[in-house]
Amino acid sequence: MNKLSDYRALVFNLTLGVNLFCFLSVQSQNCYVQLSNMSGFDTSPYVEELEAAACALKESLPLEYQNDFKVFDFEFYRINEFLEEGFESSWQQIIEDVQNQSTYYLLFGKISTWNSIYSGIKVDYKMPEDVNVCLSLEYFIENKLSRILNQELSPFYYASREIEAMEAFLSLECEICDNEIDDDADGYIDCYDLDCILINGAQKNKPEKSRNSEVCYSLTESCINSIVTFIENSENDQWMKGNLDVFDWGLSFMAEHGCTKETGSFVIDAFNLKKTDEEVKLDRIEELYLLLKDNPNALLEDCPDYDLQTYSDLLNLQVPNSIVEQLNSYGLCGALDPTTTINTLYPCFGLQTIEEGSSALVNIDYYAVEITQIPDFNGDGSSDTKEQLYQKFREKFTGFASGMTTITSTNCFSPIPGNIYASWTFTPYDGNIDLPLWESRTIGARFFIDANANHLNALVADNGAIITIQENEFNFIVNTIYTPRSLTQPFSGKRMWGIRTNQNGNCEIFTRGVDTAKPLALITLFGLEFLNPECDDKDYFVIADRTWRNLQAKISQFIEDKGGETTIKEPMVVHMSFKQFYEKLKSDTPVNFLSCY
Repeated sequence: MNKLSDYRALVFNLTLGVNLFCFLSVQSQNCYVQLSNMSGFDTSPYVEELEAAACALKESLPLEYQNDFKVFDFEFYRINEFLEEGFESSWQQIIEDVQNQSTYYLLFGKISTWNSIYSGIKVDYKMPEDVNVCLSLEYFIENKLSRILNQELSPFYYASREIEAMEAFLSLECEICDNEIDDDADGYIDCYDLDCILINGAQKNKPEKSRNSEVCYSLTESCINSIVTFIENSENDQWMKGNLDVFDWGLSFMAEHGCTKETGSFVIDAFNLKKTDEEVKLDRIEELYLLLKDNPNALLEDCPDYDLQTYSDLLNLQVPNSIVEQLNSYGLCGALDPTTTINTLYPCFGLQTIEEGSSALVNIDYYAVEITQIPDFNGDGSSDTKEQLYQKFREKFTGFASGMTTITSTNCFSPIPGNIYASWTFTPYDGNIDLPLWESRTIGARFFIDANANHLNALVADNGAIITIQENEFNFIVNTIYTPRSLTQPFSGKRMWGIRTNQNGNCEIFTRGVDTAKPLALITLFGLEFLNPECDDKDYFVIADRTWRNLQAKISQFIEDKGGETTIKEPMVVHMSFKQFYEKLKSDTPVNFLSCY
């Protein structure tokens, strides 16, 4: 900070100190005490309303505390942006001075600057702990009071904001299980309000489900915060008010099974599932939780023997933030209509996660070529190394991945007669941007997949795009993306290509993936899939199988043409059907397996 700023800070703090001394020496018997008005804005029209609200809050407290409580209002005048540190120290000084005047208080700190009156409102309070433990929770200030006070900031609205904040205290009075008063007017005499679960739970530690005043839940703040996050959405809040049995189940579940981050997430997932489909039964969801808690692979025991952990790791691989930022940096698409307030702009590029696939089938696969004799690519008289083999694979990757096939029949009925001659071509999305990233093994390289077919079939050829999200010594991983050229990708998920040493001690070039199909709407329309549910998904997986078998054949041919020897491994492919699984969630049948084929 320069000398001029230091001088300004000194003058400001000296001036503020005098004002504090003058204003805080004022003694008042009012419920609402205005300590300062540095902006000069006329607050007199609002004093009566503020006084009434403050007195109502004061009178809500037990009689023995009422004379020790006041609502205070103080106004800061911040000269410039360099005085933030002095401002915070002054705020702490005001809190200390208010505490000397009143044992319990609610303090508002209005902030004005040289170009704006009441540009923000801070808040602090102290309430009797034995009757208002819930009000000491940090999220009450952060999520409730601060949000109330700092919306529609204007000198003409400050009084409404402060009154609304005072009313929030009245509405959040902790409800006591043992009395016969419906404190929050929700139609029940109970302790179901989030703000009072902590204090009431300490009195009655019973995890049973009940709608009567004799049972409360013992939950930690982390549990409460999970539900708070859900009902902060107004639509969720309205739905929950009409489905208190679901709310009851969530509280009981967390009281019984703990309040870990995973448990909280599971409960919120259950809420969302129940909200989406009212036929889903909570008992089935709870059974599923207990089943997977005891054995994470329980649903897959009837599926082929797979290295499930490897696919789980691939599925759950976190996309680096740098990739998200890179995609966002490519700008917005769409148009902004100046005649309306509707913003139709959207990111041109974005991740397409496996959750965005519309198929009820989840695909996991492994396609590989075993190299029993590595060629001598560089002509030095000896077989190349694993490193050299992987580099050669990367150099030829787009050619290996591209191909064509003839489809003589489909699962879906098609109004387009004859064979389908399909092709697909992998190319860097932008040669100037993506090719250098790919060649330097830097993540963020995009590939466009240009799909084509003969005649009218070209209308339903579904283009795609991917982006590299991880580069390792002998493999790389991609995530599907949507782009202006490809729109959505035919498959949603992640895929790895690389080279590994297999159980025979030989190098194996492979691809493995976990994804779901996302058929083009036009295919769904032409396919008339209502005659054969999921037929379009099955056709997509047939094309995927042709794609990776083509990759195997091209790699094998290339290696053998260079003097090497190969064995094309039989693909390992499993399709897990979640349709039957989902139907079980709505039935009286336990959810204990996934259908695999």
